[in-house]
Amino acid sequence: MRNIISSTLLIALLGAIAWSYYDYQNKQQMITDMIQKAVEQARAEHQAQYESRLRSEAQSKRLDQLRTELTQCQTDAEKSKNNFLNANQRADPRHSGEFTVSRSIIETAEKLVVDEKAKCYQIFEAKLRGQ
Repeated sequence: MRNIISSTLLIALLGAIAWSYYDYQNKQQMITDMIQKAVEQARAEHQAQYESRLRSEAQSKRLDQLRTELTQCQTDAEKSKNNFLNANQRADPRHSGEFTVSRSIIETAEKLVVDEKAKCYQIFEAKLRGQ
């Protein structure tokens, strides 16, 4: 009878040890899975932030390019105005070597530059909305 009790206790002890070992292994696997999920989530968040930064930089570069184009267009409009004024200069009969431009030509030039700059801004706005 003593052998039976000893054997039963030994089997129960071995069972408890085996159960503890498998429980430990199960917990280790759960921890490993949690860490793996956290790493995957962190990697996905990092990738999303990286892609967002790339998109932001690309949009910033595009906006800078559009602003440069707008500035160049407006500068060209001013040059066109100056060229128009220079082309319409007349010699001043009262002062030799001096030139004059009539008020109507100046007003026309101002209207042209305002119209050209408005067109530049419309193009800028259209391109900006079309991004």
